[in-house]
Amino acid sequence: MDFTTTKFKKNNGQEINDLISYINDYCNKGEDMRVIVGCDSKQRNKVTIYSLVIVLYDEFRHDGAHVVYIRFTTKKEKDLFTRLMNEAVYSLNLGLWLDENLENVKKPEYKLNDYDKSIAMRKIELHVDVNPKPTHKSNIAYNAIMGMLCGSGFYVKSKPIAHAASCAADYLAK
Repeated sequence: MDFTTTKFKKNNGQEINDLISYINDYCNKGEDMRVIVGCDSKQRNKVTIYSLVIVLYDEFRHDGAHVVYIRFTTKKEKDLFTRLMNEAVYSLNLGLWLDENLENVKKPEYKLNDYDKSIAMRKIELHVDVNPKPTHKSNIAYNAIMGMLCGSGFYVKSKPIAHAASCAADYLAK
Protein backbone atom coordinates (compact mmCIF):
# COMPACT_ATOMS: atom_id res chain seq x y z
CA MET A 1 0.00 0.00 0.00
CA ASP A 2 1.36 3.41 -0.98
CA PHE A 3 0.62 5.74 1.92
CA THR A 4 1.80 8.83 0.01
CA THR A 5 -1.24 8.59 -2.28
CA THR A 6 -3.74 6.92 0.06
CA LYS A 7 -6.47 9.29 1.25
CA PHE A 8 -7.12 8.97 4.96
CA LYS A 9 -10.35 10.43 6.32
CA LYS A 10 -11.48 12.22 9.45
CA ASN A 11 -14.55 10.97 11.34
CA ASN A 12 -16.72 13.48 9.46
CA GLY A 13 -15.70 11.86 6.15
CA GLN A 14 -13.44 14.71 5.03
CA GLU A 15 -10.38 13.45 3.15
CA ILE A 16 -6.89 14.46 4.22
CA ASN A 17 -4.76 15.47 1.23
CA ASP A 18 -1.34 15.46 2.93
CA LEU A 19 -1.32 13.06 5.87
CA ILE A 20 2.21 13.86 7.05
CA SER A 21 1.57 17.62 7.16
CA TYR A 22 -1.77 17.02 8.85
CA ILE A 23 -0.25 14.90 11.63
CA ASN A 24 2.76 17.21 12.06
CA ASP A 25 0.43 20.22 12.41
CA TYR A 26 -1.91 18.40 14.78
CA CYS A 27 0.97 17.23 16.97
CA ASN A 28 2.26 20.81 17.33
CA LYS A 29 -0.90 21.54 19.37
CA GLY A 30 0.03 19.27 22.29
CA GLU A 31 2.80 18.72 24.79
CA ASP A 32 3.03 14.92 24.84
CA MET A 33 1.39 13.76 21.62
CA ARG A 34 1.19 10.08 20.85
CA VAL A 35 0.76 8.77 17.33
CA ILE A 36 -0.86 5.34 17.64
CA VAL A 37 -1.61 2.95 14.77
CA GLY A 38 -4.09 0.10 14.92
CA CYS A 39 -5.96 -2.19 12.55
CA ASP A 40 -8.97 -4.47 12.74
CA SER A 41 -10.94 -6.49 10.23
CA LYS A 42 -14.31 -8.11 9.71
CA GLN A 43 -15.35 -10.92 7.38
CA ARG A 44 -18.29 -10.21 5.06
CA ASN A 45 -19.53 -12.64 2.40
CA LYS A 46 -16.59 -12.96 0.00
CA VAL A 47 -14.41 -10.12 1.32
CA THR A 48 -12.46 -9.04 4.36
CA ILE A 49 -12.93 -5.40 5.37
CA TYR A 50 -9.90 -3.80 7.01
CA SER A 51 -9.91 -0.58 8.98
CA LEU A 52 -6.50 1.02 9.56
CA VAL A 53 -6.49 3.92 12.03
CA ILE A 54 -4.13 6.58 13.29
CA VAL A 55 -5.04 7.85 16.73
CA LEU A 56 -3.58 11.18 17.86
CA TYR A 57 -3.65 11.49 21.63
CA ASP A 58 -2.19 14.04 24.03
CA GLU A 59 -0.95 12.03 27.00
CA PHE A 60 -0.50 15.25 29.02
CA ARG A 61 -3.96 16.77 28.53
CA HIS A 62 -6.06 13.54 28.40
CA ASP A 63 -8.75 15.41 26.47
CA GLY A 64 -9.85 12.80 23.98
CA ALA A 65 -8.37 11.26 20.90
CA HIS A 66 -8.45 12.34 17.26
CA VAL A 67 -8.84 9.49 14.77
CA VAL A 68 -8.09 9.37 11.04
CA TYR A 69 -8.59 6.19 9.04
CA ILE A 70 -8.81 4.26 5.81
CA ARG A 71 -11.04 1.30 5.03
CA PHE A 72 -10.34 -1.21 2.29
CA THR A 73 -11.37 -4.69 1.26
CA THR A 74 -9.49 -7.76 0.13
CA LYS A 75 -10.50 -11.22 -0.95
CA LYS A 76 -11.87 -13.10 2.07
CA GLU A 77 -9.11 -14.54 4.26
CA LYS A 78 -9.44 -18.26 4.83
CA ASP A 79 -8.18 -18.40 8.41
CA LEU A 80 -7.92 -16.28 11.54
CA PHE A 81 -4.12 -16.45 11.80
CA THR A 82 -3.67 -14.96 8.32
CA ARG A 83 -6.19 -12.21 8.99
CA LEU A 84 -4.54 -11.24 12.30
CA MET A 85 -1.09 -11.27 10.68
CA ASN A 86 -2.38 -9.06 7.86
CA GLU A 87 -3.72 -6.58 10.43
CA ALA A 88 -0.30 -6.52 12.11
CA VAL A 89 1.59 -6.12 8.83
CA TYR A 90 -0.65 -3.25 7.70
CA SER A 91 -0.04 -1.55 11.07
CA LEU A 92 3.70 -2.25 10.85
CA ASN A 93 3.99 -0.81 7.34
CA LEU A 94 2.06 2.33 8.25
CA GLY A 95 4.03 2.69 11.49
CA LEU A 96 7.36 2.43 9.65
CA TRP A 97 6.26 4.96 7.04
CA LEU A 98 5.04 7.43 9.66
CA ASP A 99 8.16 6.99 11.79
CA GLU A 100 10.33 7.78 8.79
CA ASN A 101 8.33 10.78 7.55
CA LEU A 102 7.01 12.61 10.62
CA GLU A 103 9.33 15.46 11.56
CA ASN A 104 7.48 17.35 14.32
CA VAL A 105 6.70 14.26 16.36
CA LYS A 106 9.20 13.29 19.01
CA LYS A 107 9.56 9.85 20.55
CA PRO A 108 7.57 9.69 23.81
CA GLU A 109 9.07 8.33 27.02
CA TYR A 110 7.71 4.82 26.64
CA LYS A 111 7.88 2.18 29.33
CA LEU A 112 9.39 -1.18 28.45
CA ASN A 113 7.23 -3.38 26.22
CA ASP A 114 5.15 -5.75 28.36
CA TYR A 115 5.73 -8.61 25.92
CA ASP A 116 9.51 -8.88 26.02
CA LYS A 117 10.72 -5.91 28.12
CA SER A 118 12.32 -4.40 25.00
CA ILE A 119 12.93 -0.67 24.64
CA ALA A 120 10.95 1.07 21.91
CA MET A 121 13.18 2.92 19.45
CA ARG A 122 10.46 4.44 17.26
CA LYS A 123 8.11 7.37 17.81
CA ILE A 124 4.98 5.48 16.76
CA GLU A 125 2.97 3.21 19.08
CA LEU A 126 1.23 0.14 17.65
CA HIS A 127 -1.93 -1.49 19.00
CA VAL A 128 -2.80 -5.01 17.91
CA ASP A 129 -6.01 -6.97 18.19
CA VAL A 130 -4.50 -10.12 19.74
CA ASN A 131 -4.95 -11.43 23.26
CA PRO A 132 -2.20 -12.82 25.50
CA LYS A 133 -4.66 -15.21 27.19
CA PRO A 134 -4.67 -18.70 25.62
CA THR A 135 -8.43 -19.02 26.12
CA HIS A 136 -9.09 -16.38 23.42
CA LYS A 137 -9.10 -17.19 19.69
CA SER A 138 -6.78 -14.29 18.81
CA ASN A 139 -4.05 -15.83 20.98
CA ILE A 140 -3.20 -18.08 18.01
CA ALA A 141 -1.06 -15.27 16.55
CA TYR A 142 -0.04 -13.45 19.76
CA ASN A 143 3.61 -14.54 19.97
CA ALA A 144 4.28 -14.18 16.25
CA ILE A 145 2.78 -10.68 16.06
CA MET A 146 4.19 -9.32 19.32
CA GLY A 147 7.67 -10.65 18.51
CA MET A 148 7.59 -9.15 15.02
CA LEU A 149 6.43 -5.70 16.16
CA CYS A 150 8.54 -5.41 19.32
CA GLY A 151 11.52 -6.67 17.32
CA SER A 152 10.91 -3.87 14.81
CA GLY A 153 11.47 -1.30 17.56
CA PHE A 154 7.90 -0.25 18.34
CA TYR A 155 6.09 0.23 21.62
CA VAL A 156 3.28 -2.33 21.28
CA LYS A 157 0.07 -2.88 23.22
CA SER A 158 -2.25 -5.87 22.89
CA LYS A 159 -5.72 -6.60 24.23
CA PRO A 160 -7.29 -5.53 26.51
CA ILE A 161 -5.41 -2.17 26.44
CA ALA A 162 -4.95 -1.84 22.66
CA HIS A 163 -7.65 0.80 22.23
CA ALA A 164 -6.66 1.91 18.71
CA ALA A 165 -7.20 -1.63 17.39
CA SER A 166 -9.88 -3.03 19.65
CA CYS A 167 -12.03 0.13 19.86
CA ALA A 168 -11.38 2.69 17.08
CA ALA A 169 -10.48 0.28 14.25
CA ASP A 170 -13.10 -2.23 15.40
CA TYR A 171 -15.81 0.44 15.25
CA LEU A 172 -14.74 1.59 11.77
CA ALA A 173 -14.52 -1.94 10.36
CA LYS A 174 -18.21 -2.60 11.05
